[in-house]
Amino acid sequence: LQYLAVQHLTHFVKWDDKEVGGRWYECSVGQTYSDGTLDVILNTGHRGVYRKSDISTRGINSSTGDRVLAYQYSWFSYYSYASKGKQGATHASNGQIWVDFDDGNADWVDSQYVHKLSPI
Repeated sequence: LQYLAVQHLTHFVKWDDKEVGGRWYECSVGQTYSDGTLDVILNTGHRGVYRKSDISTRGINSSTGDRVLAYQYSWFSYYSYASKGKQGATHASNGQIWVDFDDGNADWVDSQYVHKLSPI
């Protein structure tokens, strides 16, 4: 499979509902169809057609109380997908963000792995 360069991954797509809140993968967005759905392609080369409500712009900074997409940390590495949650506090000394994930987990997450949920 051909992998896309990171700079082309401008959005997240809720790929499926195998986790509470969905599994959100970084993607690029392609053609828009007459029914309002869009082509998406993941960095792995996987493709799909999704509704705009299941696609969020990547890289938007969040604030306390915002709905977010963030990567959970488990067993010494981050998950390969982002999970939906809500931003709590920001740690003043290191910039980490407290995220209450929809699946019931909660943790401090490096700010680079937290993006405001912003459907297109």
